[in-house]
Amino acid sequence: AGKPVDRLDEEPPEDHPRYGEINAGLRSIFALAALPSCAQQGLMEELCKIGEVLKKDVTERDALNFMFADMAKISDEHL
Repeated sequence: AGKPVDRLDEEPPEDHPRYGEINAGLRSIFALAALPSCAQQGLMEELCKIGEVLKKDVTERDALNFMFADMAKISDEHL
């Protein structure tokens, strides 16, 4: 992004102001992928960790929609 094609093979910088933002966004992608499995298994501690990961994601996500209707191990009290 922003580099000429002939410079794309250069080593990336060790630090960058947006690395934290990008890492949080990537973590949220993996957290969202793990969420259904954790919910189906009733892994409440892991679901809480997923929630914490999602809170740190500052990408331009407008909304998240979840449907737990078919997950017997999740009840209103868990939400």
